[in-house]
Amino acid sequence: MSPHRVGSFWIADHTEDLPGGKFRYVFFENLPRDLFEDRGWCLTAARAAHRLLDVGGEAIVRTGFTALAPGGLLHHAFRDVFGVVDYHQAPASGALMHLRAVRTKRTN
Repeated sequence: MSPHRVGSFWIADHTEDLPGGKFRYVFFENLPRDLFEDRGWCLTAARAAHRLLDVGGEAIVRTGFTALAPGGLLHHAFRDVFGVVDYHQAPASGALMHLRAVRTKRTN
């Protein structure tokens, strides 16, 4: 994979210089554990991904932390912003979990 941008969600919106509604995928990997403990940071990540994605674009979060599971702050934040999220843990993957959200409509 060759990312177009590697950034930090410790900054309010490190993607503000990128055009909104232009990307097909936004991947989140190797997120710091502290992100999962702060609802504000979780919402910032979800809102930034939603803003960047074109309609039909996907935000994908992959981690070994249990924070992606339903009931976790990151799961709630993505569900609140995107409306619906898919969550799964592949049986053969150990602790690796995936959360997927799709932008279904334009917002102003």
